[in-house]
Amino acid sequence: MTTIYDANARIAHTWGKGHLPALPKSMSDLKDKAKEKIDDAADATKKASDKVIDKSKDVAHSAGKKMEEGGKRLQDA
Repeated sequence: MTTIYDANARIAHTWGKGHLPALPKSMSDLKDKAKEKIDDAADATKKASDKVIDKSKDVAHSAGKKMEEGGKRLQDA
């Protein structure tokens, strides 16, 4: 009968011989890929927020211009 300890010993022995990919390298690869995805998402979010900010500035500027024109009309009246 094989116990969990025997199975773990065989897996550790096989890993030690290099027959299976090294766990730290695989975890490192996963970590790097996750970091890339997070960085990509952060860049996309920044670009989207920059567009919203630019549009908001344009709207505020346009509203200010209309208010200024309305104030001039009131002064002329």
